[in-house]
Amino acid sequence: MMVAGGILLAGGYFVYGNKEEKLAKEEIEGQIQAVMADGVFTEREKAHITQLAGKHNLKKEKLFEEINERLTANENEAETEIIDQKKKKGDDFEKYIVKKFKHKKNQKYFTIKQWAGDKYVDGIYSEKTQQPDLIVEYHYKDFKQLIAIECKWRSYARNNNLKISYDDQLNRYKEFEKKEKIDVYIALGVGGKASAPDNLYLIPLKELTKPSIFLNKLEQYQKSVDSYFYLNMQTGILEIRPFL
Repeated sequence: MMVAGGILLAGGYFVYGNKEEKLAKEEIEGQIQAVMADGVFTEREKAHITQLAGKHNLKKEKLFEEINERLTANENEAETEIIDQKKKKGDDFEKYIVKKFKHKKNQKYFTIKQWAGDKYVDGIYSEKTQQPDLIVEYHYKDFKQLIAIECKWRSYARNNNLKISYDDQLNRYKEFEKKEKIDVYIALGVGGKASAPDNLYLIPLKELTKPSIFLNKLEQYQKSVDSYFYLNMQTGILEIRPFL
């Protein structure tokens, strides 16, 4: 496309003639790739781009705009990737926990009544998204009891302290427990993979006063990873029984 005696390239670059066009493309694209490599548009790189703009009769503002647009796109893509990976790991751990209610030794006693999905946009959540991940019903003859489980997986603990949730999350779960009169438990996996954690813990929500817990206190809630859920009907407490 000819514009004012020149050629309009992708991104709004103006150059003259085919040879100049090819040279400009190669030099500018090479410099842009250098910027994209570390994701930072430094003053030195800006000076180099300015020099190239003068050399090829280009508008440096157009080049700066093109680079900043690419950087923004890369940042958004990277952030989306991180969110997607976190979501996948969360889903994998939830599936791992669900399977512990569906073992051949206990599946006839448990029914998954609700499995919430973490769906939101622009800070707008479904009410169910803000509830614990799982609502499970235990039933034996005429006896029935609902239990809620929030699933959390963490790759490791920092400074002997493990952050389980945020303050507002913890408060929401406590409000849910009080309002619905359903006991809530935190099923916590640590290490390994979300689909196969190295360590498993089952923490009654009522025993958590803070969104984080020290590792020496966490030990009392540790369960075997090779286990399945069952309900102690005498105490009404959800427990995990090792495979025999």
